[in-house]
Amino acid sequence: MTRHMYGQGPADWTFSVGDADTATLAGAVNLTFWSSQTSGTQYTDLLNASGSPITSVTSSDGSSGLPVGTIPLFFGPDSITSMWADGGGGYRSLVTAHDGFAFSDDARFGEVAGLTVSGTAAAGRYLRATSSAGAEYTNDGTTDWLNVQSPAYSGGAAGDGTTDDTAAIQAALTACPPGGVVYLPAGSYATSAPLTIPPEVTLRGGRGGHIDDLSTPTLKPLASFTGAAVLLMVDQTTGGYSRASTEQRIEHVSIDGSALPAGSVDGIQAQGYVHGVYLTDVQIRHIPNHGINPVTNSSGSPYSWRCTRVHVSASGGIGITASMTDTTWLDCEVIGAGSHGWFVGGGANAVYIGCRSEWSSLDGFNFGSGTGTGSGSGGPLFVGCTTDRNAQNGMMIPSAANGNGPITITGCSFRRDGSGATSSGYAGININTSTQPVTITGCQVYPGTSDSGTGNASPQYGLSVTGVTSVSVSGSHFHAISEGVHDGGSNTRFARGLNITERTGTTSSPTTVTRGVQTYGTTGGSLDVPEHLAGVPHPREHGLAAWSFPPEQVVSGKAGTAGTLYLAQLYVPRPVTATKLCWGINTAGSGAVAGQNWVGLYSAAGSLLASAGVDARVSTSGAWQETITGTALTPGSYWIAFLINATTMPQIYRGGDVSAGLMNLGLSGATLRWATNGTGLTALPSSITPGSNTSAQFAYFGAVG
Repeated sequence: MTRHMYGQGPADWTFSVGDADTATLAGAVNLTFWSSQTSGTQYTDLLNASGSPITSVTSSDGSSGLPVGTIPLFFGPDSITSMWADGGGGYRSLVTAHDGFAFSDDARFGEVAGLTVSGTAAAGRYLRATSSAGAEYTNDGTTDWLNVQSPAYSGGAAGDGTTDDTAAIQAALTACPPGGVVYLPAGSYATSAPLTIPPEVTLRGGRGGHIDDLSTPTLKPLASFTGAAVLLMVDQTTGGYSRASTEQRIEHVSIDGSALPAGSVDGIQAQGYVHGVYLTDVQIRHIPNHGINPVTNSSGSPYSWRCTRVHVSASGGIGITASMTDTTWLDCEVIGAGSHGWFVGGGANAVYIGCRSEWSSLDGFNFGSGTGTGSGSGGPLFVGCTTDRNAQNGMMIPSAANGNGPITITGCSFRRDGSGATSSGYAGININTSTQPVTITGCQVYPGTSDSGTGNASPQYGLSVTGVTSVSVSGSHFHAISEGVHDGGSNTRFARGLNITERTGTTSSPTTVTRGVQTYGTTGGSLDVPEHLAGVPHPREHGLAAWSFPPEQVVSGKAGTAGTLYLAQLYVPRPVTATKLCWGINTAGSGAVAGQNWVGLYSAAGSLLASAGVDARVSTSGAWQETITGTALTPGSYWIAFLINATTMPQIYRGGDVSAGLMNLGLSGATLRWATNGTGLTALPSSITPGSNTSAQFAYFGAVG
């Protein structure tokens, strides 16, 4: 038996009829209901909307929130679908039942308590009240929103964190039609095996967690769980699907693997050709292996995903393996991964916007092979991404990164990375022996200790570049403990452009480092150093690292005073191993004192780095190259030193030296370009005090190569 609902339909109003048959809505009209238009039997077995017995119905007077004249909802007698309404006006109007209202078996829409339920639960059915104490399952045609707690699916999921809900949830996923939604109401759903999401099916909860451990709605694999991943997507062949494995969606769901023992279980895994997946508002925490892991098989590889607000914390392995081409990652975060926070390999044409990696045991972002290879592929793009306190590098681009498409890093921040060691070469951005082009613009690296003020101050380097094919950087700030920009050498092309600022030391006591523009590689049209702006050749084109001034500016020679140490400053722009010192004599001298004639190289701190005896050169004019023991030089200022003791002093190559004051304009002590430091010397001192330099009118030419 079924009671049908009446009232609040388009025709369910009460009116009063005035002059000229005009009708006006009338409220507070008491209505009785009859079996016929005239005479008949009055129906008194009625229920109001709350299920309480009534014998008549009163239309709204406006005080209840319903418009004046509205006939409110009520239930008629069993099985009656039409009745005649009498408002006391001398005639009756026909009213018909409608079934727009039903009690739902979805816990979101209310409780069905104390009812005797008839019928069979099944996909697309819902509960409808049949009396004040009864209800039945009926079919409204809805089959694309499936509640896992419905008894239709293996008895329904309990969501109590203890009962194994695997069968119920999988039954709902399997029953869901393409384009449909499997809904997880608030609760903790224990599972013992992977839940496989078919093509074009959405698994949706009410919300996903962020950093905090939330209980609703959460998938919580049991300690006895076996399988590859908590959530699994497989290719068409493996899944036995009639269509390609595409368009799976996981939305507003948390995965809590804290009950799992150590092992190889992933949070979310896709196997083979799984295309067009959406992950939205998803949290994965305490998973023993990888948080998200796309796996290649004979069908191909997962690709072209869209992932928004995904949070992975405390994974035992890699937080997110981002090895999918044509994929967009937006506001996704990894915290405390047991390996790399992110692994980027094979992710051609991928975009990372506002993504984070913090406190990982290895690198924040680590690159693998295949990134930007093949026809039509491009490299990954990072915009506004950040790292913080990863144990090794904030971003590591090693030799495995061998694509042709450029890796573009724009507006990113790398903070306090390299916390695991202070002398292992860790950097905010570390590019080591990669053949893939890298472009860095508008980025920053900033050092620091842990939040508590303890731990290593890191990173050692802001940007470290060694053995690369092509790296360019501009408009960025690099502050690190040892060196803002570290050039490890053996680079084919390392271009440091305009507006680069560097600092070393702690944040409380930083030291600013000033360098110029540089590129390494072919010289055609490039800004090798500022000299090229004016078309002036660079020392490197002469096989040299630096000189005190270009050799074409030598105008004559000049003899100094015997026993006086003369210094000519030069700047080495990149790491180099020096093997020769270059100088020359315009007019020969004579009577060289044996063992007392030298050229040498001093550091900015005043240490003697290399020297060569030149007794035999004193009596002969010409340009000379003196061989020295290989000496590693880092970018910075140095002095070529000249010490001659002879009866007739030779005239050493010099540039214009009209005035010592003009030559050293605005300089003093350790900053002097042309200086003397000591008299009456017979050998080069092992060290000098640069602050004691004296300005000298001797613009001697010297070079190091």
